[in-house]
Amino acid sequence: MVALIGSWWHEGARGFLSASLGSACVVMYLLCVGRLSIVDVLHHRLPRAWVHQLTLVLGLGLPASALCAGEPARVLTSAAGALGTGLLYGTVRALSPGWLGRGDVRLAPALGAACGFVAPGHAVAAVVLTFGACGAWGTFLVLSRRARPHDRIAMGPWMSGCSTLVWLALPPT
Repeated sequence: MVALIGSWWHEGARGFLSASLGSACVVMYLLCVGRLSIVDVLHHRLPRAWVHQLTLVLGLGLPASALCAGEPARVLTSAAGALGTGLLYGTVRALSPGWLGRGDVRLAPALGAACGFVAPGHAVAAVVLTFGACGAWGTFLVLSRRARPHDRIAMGPWMSGCSTLVWLALPPT
């Protein structure tokens, strides 16, 4: 996303507007996922108001920035990322209700939309990295006897952190 915004800066007035909207979305994203991660670690819940706020910002701001930049395909890849991650997390929740919370399922489409905006593979990479990192952390906690196998781990910070890493660090395609 950083490389994408950087490329828009050099495209005149439309590029400046696109880059400004994209930058505002990045800042709002970082504020929301930071807040959500802290609350999830402390209270094992993701406040609906913050998740909806993030979804609204990403659902309106990112498509607007793509359309201003003359890249309407990014709107479709963002929607595909949101739909794919939302369905995946919803399915996991339905198959194993104790493993994922409803807040995680609500947060997934927003993070999928952000990653899918850059490229569809980014949404897949974020999901794979999230499940891998969270699983590794859970295994470490159990092996170090800091947790039991049935203890709950806050998934929201892992979702947010891995999605942020993929969204901001991987180059666009």
